[in-house]
Amino acid sequence: MDDIQEVSSNRGDQTQSIIVLFVLVVIAVVLVFIVAFRFKKRTKTPKVQINEENVFSVELHGVESRNEYELEEIPQNEVGDVEDEIITVEYSNLTSQRVSIDQFIRELPEKRSNGILEKEFDELPTGLLESYSNALKASSRKGNRYKGIYPYDYNCVKLMRTYANENDDFVNASYIHGFNKERAYIAAQGPFNPKTLEDFWTMIWQNDVTRIVMLTNLYEGDRMKCLKYWPDTDLDIGQYTIRLDNVDVYDHYVLRYMVVHCQEEEKKVIQFHFTTWPDNYIPDDLTSLFYFRNLVGNGLTTSDGPIVVHCSAGIGRTGTFISFDYLLEEGAAEQTVDVKGYIASLRQQRGGSVQTCDQYIFLHEALVEGISNSNVHHGCLSVL
Repeated sequence: MDDIQEVSSNRGDQTQSIIVLFVLVVIAVVLVFIVAFRFKKRTKTPKVQINEENVFSVELHGVESRNEYELEEIPQNEVGDVEDEIITVEYSNLTSQRVSIDQFIRELPEKRSNGILEKEFDELPTGLLESYSNALKASSRKGNRYKGIYPYDYNCVKLMRTYANENDDFVNASYIHGFNKERAYIAAQGPFNPKTLEDFWTMIWQNDVTRIVMLTNLYEGDRMKCLKYWPDTDLDIGQYTIRLDNVDVYDHYVLRYMVVHCQEEEKKVIQFHFTTWPDNYIPDDLTSLFYFRNLVGNGLTTSDGPIVVHCSAGIGRTGTFISFDYLLEEGAAEQTVDVKGYIASLRQQRGGSVQTCDQYIFLHEALVEGISNSNVHHGCLSVL
């Protein structure tokens, strides 16, 4: 009997050991799975796939669209790399909605009254859709104003430095394709500190930019939206001397003609400043925006450098203006438009472009106004 009890005790000890070992193995497997899943989620590259029904699936980082006043500014007195946000990966199916110009105009009232435009906006891919590691480096910190507003690595503007710190090539700006022209625009953040002020003019100089579109005022309410980067007469910024030659003032916009000197060279630049487009709102006068857009593009050739377009963050008003210009040009050439599809493609070039639903709806109304006035002859802008 003693022998039987001893064998039973040994078997009980072995059973407990097996149970403990099994639990430890399960815990280890679960931990490995969690680590692998988190690593895969953080490093996965977004993809776009198009099938035969012209439906494309977009893997995206879920971030709610925000007005500019809701954007969180990055503390500039800290050191080290910018902290990466926690990324939530989602999937969205977008169907091409290309229609004729006539159909677009005919269907817009129904879309407005039935809330279809709001639904379309909610279905757009949001957040950051491509890698943006360059923007998170410690050397890039003073070049970023808002958390989560970063240019993608693949199409970010890079500066060529002529001084010791050659690695500091960052500027918060993105190349944007135009209609039948690559790098037709540069969507940029407005300069907000001395470093970005010089970087802004370096970007203009090195990209042979002749036209700047400014869509914000220097202050809106009690918030500084953009530093004044042009002179009243003359201004020295780093290695650049900017001289103001002439100013034309209109009800809704101002045109400033400038000459920029660097060493022995000089270049002429026009700034087109739309002054009545407040942050978080839309312009009251659609016709004035159409005239303004025509002035910006008047006399522009394919050999000219990109048009720099900026507001404060470089996504809301900036993305809306670029979309307006692109879609009007495409509509005139193709007699068709796909607003939703274009915004989706624009956001893969600069995250968060066309920032709010109001801007998305306004874009539709502005396109109808632009199409209706497209046959009207406008005065010519003097050529530089």
